[in-house]
Amino acid sequence: MDKPKIRFLTSQDVVAYRELRLQALRESPTAFASSFEQEALI
Repeated sequence: MDKPKIRFLTSQDVVAYRELRLQALRESPTAFASSFEQEALI
């Protein structure tokens, strides 16, 4: 198995990152200082 790679996000990552963050907010809302509703409006 390959080791995970750490890198800076680029403009090409925006859509995937937003989808991932919104999914995490739905699944574990208490893990964040923001809410799904707040983030979905941005």
